[in-house]
Amino acid sequence: MYFEFPQLSNTNVNNMHLKPTSVCLICGSRSTLDFFKAEKIPAQDGVVWPTRSQALEAPRGSIQLEFCTDCHYIYNRAHDPEKITFLDYDFSLHYSATYQQFNDELIASLIEEHQLRDKSILSVACGLGHFLVQLCRTGNNRGLGIDPSYQATPELQFDPEQISFKADYYSDKYRHLQVDFITCRHLLDELDDPIGFLKLFKQNLRPGSPTGIYLEVPNSFKTFTDQLIWNLGYAKRTWYTPYSIAQQLEAAGFKVTRIRELLNGDYLGVEAVPAELERQVPAIPREDPRQIFRDFSTAYNQGREEWQRKLTDWDQRQFKIALWGAGMRGINFLSAFPLHDLITLVLDINPHRQGKFLPISGFQVQAPETLQHEPIDVLIISNATYQNEIMEQAKALGFQGEFAVF
Repeated sequence: MYFEFPQLSNTNVNNMHLKPTSVCLICGSRSTLDFFKAEKIPAQDGVVWPTRSQALEAPRGSIQLEFCTDCHYIYNRAHDPEKITFLDYDFSLHYSATYQQFNDELIASLIEEHQLRDKSILSVACGLGHFLVQLCRTGNNRGLGIDPSYQATPELQFDPEQISFKADYYSDKYRHLQVDFITCRHLLDELDDPIGFLKLFKQNLRPGSPTGIYLEVPNSFKTFTDQLIWNLGYAKRTWYTPYSIAQQLEAAGFKVTRIRELLNGDYLGVEAVPAELERQVPAIPREDPRQIFRDFSTAYNQGREEWQRKLTDWDQRQFKIALWGAGMRGINFLSAFPLHDLITLVLDINPHRQGKFLPISGFQVQAPETLQHEPIDVLIISNATYQNEIMEQAKALGFQGEFAVF
């Protein structure tokens, strides 16, 4: 049955021209620019809900992005930490073969670069612990993982004499820990005080230890340059560039030794050591991204209009649509349009998401095998980084329709 999609003028999206606004929260500069605004965005992409009614009432938030032309801090000044919880938080990607290969290569690189053999490792925001366990097994290291959402899972076996976990928030109460290396993946961009957080790490590094820390954050240049309009999550306080994260590490007493674009450019992998260690450090480029911001703001509205036209066309042709990938991009997309009469399936390989409901849209997440039992005309892939893997899996399940990729 054909139905009308709402006009974008009613979606409470307002992408503004660059203009001076407030004081930078990191360096105190008044040279800040307000360049993007969107409202009623799902507040969390790491939390899925046990019932549809709870999912429909999930919190929303506004995004008002500012850019500091001095330290290059990009942040959401409308961010409300009260809307965010890290309990029952799960965005595990290790069920993907593409992601597993990335992890394997990253772990081998870290072990070789930092001589992580027979060392002690602290993993902050460890999730379910897969990365820490593999890092310890591969290098015969000892590990401690800290994460409020940590839950033991039968699929992950490890020696408790070698590796332990605490379901807790990392804070100053852990200042007594002394380790050789620290990892923290996909947390720094969600914190209100990233520099204060990084200073805690210095207390935990064993004095004179030749290793350091590994941070991983989304690569903001990938989002803004490639105009990934569904990739702006409310839970993220900060969008990092190489220059901005290097500035914050320096303010916390570290020197950056290497910054890499990883996983098709989706992430920045950042390695750093305490500033007092004598290390040669690379020069970090100081790009001017203001034109990129202007182009992204235009692309945001145009991209929504383009997807609205596609959905309207598929609806008129009475197509059945499925979406594969129930992470941030999929959640933002599904919450932007009234799709329950058009989307038949929402699929994800993460078993911890299957059977649960996505915030705002209320779609229930199904296992990919469900595709075998539904006649689907178009399969939308919500993350191009995984498209080859997903296409192969879908075809193996008998899918013969059309693919569309964000």
